[in-house]
Amino acid sequence: MRLASLFGPSLQQRRPPICPAAQALAPIPHQPAHRAKQGWFKGTHGQTLHLFTTSTVTCGPICAIPKGDAEISPTNHVTSEPRTSNTAPSLLTPSTTTTNSPPLPTPAQIPLLNPVVFLTEVASGKLLDNASKGVPKVPWGPMQLVQVMGWTTALALVAATAAPHIPRDLAAVLMSDDVRTTAVRHLGLELLCCCASVAVLGLGLRGSQPRSAGMFRFDLPPAVAVTVVALAAVAYPLADPLLYDMWSAVEQALPLQSLLSPHQLLSDPGSTLASQLRDCQAAGEGVGLVLHGAASCLAGPLWEEVFWRGFFLASMTRVLPLPACVALSSTAFAALHPGPGNWLPIAVLSGCCDVLYLRCGSLAAPLLLHAGWNAY
Repeated sequence: MRLASLFGPSLQQRRPPICPAAQALAPIPHQPAHRAKQGWFKGTHGQTLHLFTTSTVTCGPICAIPKGDAEISPTNHVTSEPRTSNTAPSLLTPSTTTTNSPPLPTPAQIPLLNPVVFLTEVASGKLLDNASKGVPKVPWGPMQLVQVMGWTTALALVAATAAPHIPRDLAAVLMSDDVRTTAVRHLGLELLCCCASVAVLGLGLRGSQPRSAGMFRFDLPPAVAVTVVALAAVAYPLADPLLYDMWSAVEQALPLQSLLSPHQLLSDPGSTLASQLRDCQAAGEGVGLVLHGAASCLAGPLWEEVFWRGFFLASMTRVLPLPACVALSSTAFAALHPGPGNWLPIAVLSGCCDVLYLRCGSLAAPLLLHAGWNAY
């Protein structure tokens, strides 16, 4: 009080008394301790304080309020305007704070595929546009694409080179014309391709975590399954015999067969399988029919869809527009299935599988269409 009498009332105005509650909240002398709107403002000594989110004053009107930064209403509420600052928060910063930042933008929502939506998007030309919105971002790069394709080519060359050097006894068993042995060999080759595909993709993409990025999914909503069945009901009769007969006539009119299958080195897998199935049926070999069915409708489509649609087609989406991806993928896929009259129908069906995968983001839809075509 003596100092106050010497210096007058101005000292008390600059140094108002601090209540115990304020001292507990603000250990720095004469630092304002109150609750106001969340924001930054300067205290009595120039400190930048980050306040709590509530607006109720905790220690009454005797607390020091920064002049010009906050006002006390008659009901002991404090209002403060937030301001920006580069100063680090003080000890008064709460452990958890709420922010008023706007929500992050969400990806464009596309309708779930069903027969009506499919026909509408095809008629309006928006099928691939909507597919581009739902295609997951491929987590691997060009180097991994080159590695996987290089390893696949190397395995194919090793298999072709080692085939003539198989021991005679083993070759006699593997190349037997027995009906059941033929079916076992068919299923064994498809399972071997499955294992090789999984091994190559696992080694090539092990650092990319493709499953975490949404790749190689197999979910199949009921509406999508109905769409695939409806598409198959239209595409199967269209591809066989209409497209088959059309392309066979083109091959006969032009010397395409000699180019696609030089010296008849490449046989028709479909005709060979049909002949084997007829042999099983004539011999009453039910086990052989089941083994051929498992190889053609399960194991074969599985590894082909995983490798071709899940990896190769998805890799193309990084560098090419979707129409070019579909054209390249379907053309190359048909070229790998040689045979008289096969190229056009297989290319069309491969294009349907490509579009289904790009639109749904799941391998289950093209796998279902592929397996149904092999069974058809």
